[in-house]
Amino acid sequence: IDANKARQRELNREVESYEARRRSATRILENGTGDAAAAERQLASVAEVLDTLETELLEKMEALEELESERTQAAADAADAAAFLEAEKAGHDGKIAALKAKFTAILPEREATLALLDKTILGRYETLLSRRGRAIAEIVDGSCSGCQRVVRQQNIADLQRGLMYACDGCGRWLLPPDPG
Repeated sequence: IDANKARQRELNREVESYEARRRSATRILENGTGDAAAAERQLASVAEVLDTLETELLEKMEALEELESERTQAAADAADAAAFLEAEKAGHDGKIAALKAKFTAILPEREATLALLDKTILGRYETLLSRRGRAIAEIVDGSCSGCQRVVRQQNIADLQRGLMYACDGCGRWLLPPDPG
């Protein structure tokens, strides 16, 4: 846009210069002083150059209008995108705050439950948690959800009776499949 405006100013200066030449040649013809043939040639040459310059000037003005329109549209699009981003961030901030509150609320219950565990089991739980990210896996469609290894039916039956069992593949403790 700036380059277009600069070229427009340059074209306006050139047009003014050629307009001055045309006025000078016209005065020569009107006053009858100087070379009339040269003045006519200069008028023809100036008219041709002015036509070219004015055409280019009009093209630059049209291009500038189009660029201004595109810039306005881009600014509106950017404002819309920024508003959408802020709305999304606000929504996610609310979700994060709710999850943090929920986590904070269940933390005392977790601590109380961990205090009831045997030290050996607690140590194994913490080791699994630190190495694998999760210490417990659910059985889904007969497989461990942690490593996808198939769990024997006898072990699933033991889990459903309340026994603890660890996956042969990943070592995570298994939760029985959901009866529903």
